[in-house]
Amino acid sequence: MLDVEEVSITKNIKVYPVPSKDKITVDVNGNDQKPVQLALYDLNGTLIFSHEIYDTYVMDIQSLNIQQGMYVLRVEGENLFEVHKIVYAP
Repeated sequence: MLDVEEVSITKNIKVYPVPSKDKITVDVNGNDQKPVQLALYDLNGTLIFSHEIYDTYVMDIQSLNIQQGMYVLRVEGENLFEVHKIVYAP
């Protein structure tokens, strides 16, 4: 299962569903097709995954071969910054 808790400055990004077992969707609609950088970190600050997106993106958490636990998804772009807590529990 995957639980997502949002900590946001801009409220422009949606991360869902809550909960999910394998995939999360990152929705940046309304961002005028400007690049947005996704970065997934473990709690030690180790970068697990990084990807640039322009619109809605589906991240397959299962394919990352990560352990069950808590992670941090950082979403950053022009005039936006958000951090989402991700709890992965397959």
